[in-house]
Amino acid sequence: MANFWLKKLMSDLAPLPATCAVVLALLTCHSVHSAELKSTAGEIHLESAGTEVDAITKQIKLPKVRIWQTGYEIQADMGLAKGLNFDDSEWTFAGNVRISTPQGSSTADSATVNFVQNRITELHITGQPATFEQNNANPQLKAQGRAELIDYFLQNNSVRLRINAWIRYGQNEFKGRAVVYDINNQRVLASPDEQQGERVHITITPGTSAASSSTASKNNPGLRQP
Repeated sequence: MANFWLKKLMSDLAPLPATCAVVLALLTCHSVHSAELKSTAGEIHLESAGTEVDAITKQIKLPKVRIWQTGYEIQADMGLAKGLNFDDSEWTFAGNVRISTPQGSSTADSATVNFVQNRITELHITGQPATFEQNNANPQLKAQGRAELIDYFLQNNSVRLRINAWIRYGQNEFKGRAVVYDINNQRVLASPDEQQGERVHITITPGTSAASSSTASKNNPGLRQP
């Protein structure tokens, strides 16, 4: 219901004088501070400390925003979007971004999140550095990483780290310009085409299984021990 009324509000803002539009938006959007957006993918919940609607660009600003759906949660100092449409939309988050998914968690300075059919399909985060950590009760199979840019593709369950990329899988470490972690198959991949002349470094801790390292090296000739 909140989604319907916000869409109607945004469509009605254009013909109004700018001052009237802003006043109407501020009076009407108090319900957006805490809303449930029902969909076939499950309820999407949204909370924010306030709401600001730009009558010209129709952009919504949500300070101290929190969005969550079963298994997923996004928090940030600021969220930006054009309407509360999760059917096919792109949201931008900035400042102390924290993202949780069933597979793991990430922190970042900023993030772009793509929604398709009311589900998150892609996460693109940046930071100095941005980080991710996989949920796994077994420390030998747990992956964590950091880079300036991290792309998370939920459809194939892969994480791509770019620029000063670092991944630890169990007790073994991988460093390169671009490294991909395949969550489903628990493999670290580093394509030579993405390294831009830089070397990929692997550190293997003695006494730990090197299965993930050998698998990665076998499938990627660009992976070499220093």
